[in-house]
Amino acid sequence: MNPSADWSEYTFIISCVSVGNIGQLAADLLISTLAQTQKAGYLISSLVQPIVGHDAFVHNSHELSLSCELYENPKLKLVICQQRAPLFKGKRNQFVNVLVNFVKSERFRETICLTSSHAYERLDSQLTGSQCRYLSSSIDHNNSVEIHLREKLNWKLLEKRLDHNHNMVDEKSLSGFIPGGGVAQKFLNTCQENGLNAYVLLVFAHEGNNIPEAFQLVNYLNEWKNYLEKSNQQTPVNNSQWRVPISWKYLWGSPRSQSQTF
Repeated sequence: MNPSADWSEYTFIISCVSVGNIGQLAADLLISTLAQTQKAGYLISSLVQPIVGHDAFVHNSHELSLSCELYENPKLKLVICQQRAPLFKGKRNQFVNVLVNFVKSERFRETICLTSSHAYERLDSQLTGSQCRYLSSSIDHNNSVEIHLREKLNWKLLEKRLDHNHNMVDEKSLSGFIPGGGVAQKFLNTCQENGLNAYVLLVFAHEGNNIPEAFQLVNYLNEWKNYLEKSNQQTPVNNSQWRVPISWKYLWGSPRSQSQTF
């Protein structure tokens, strides 16, 4: 990472390790598709389980993929944090503090956390219609951004409900219940406590082949940010406009060699 980089006008996107790894898959699509997105650094931390692998986006590259990486797109004023490995047990609070301190030190204009939530936890009212929701760290939901999200894009705040401890959580307390959402809920609450401009975008999902939900989530983000332009004004961005990274060939492991015997 360039220590002299000025990211004060940038949006910071965080991929959250959550049900179906959908936030990570959505971040993969952003990094792979958006031109001029380049690796800017790594987060080396004892809080995140260590992994190492081939470059996820470039054939025959000498670069390695590690547990937690930063990608920068100067043209779009965008920094993406791609977390490829889960946290060690009991390290969520510490990791959230690391992220929040990083957001504060770099003075990002806004932060967006991409995550998912268990579909089997849905309320009856959430079973139909859009399977995406958002939450905001703002106390005032009548600011210009949220009016745009709700009135122009028809987005829905995550509905009020009881959590597993039977506590009422709602958009006023900004502790929206996100079962299976990883650190997203804690991150949003901590951002609010620190007066940071942050959002959580989520999609309801089951475990399994979650590529369709990854496209849903990244298209949901793109409705707001328009990182990927529409082919025309009437037609929304479709999945084929996103560039699938080479690493997705191995989502289910390497193919078995035909010469392999048992």
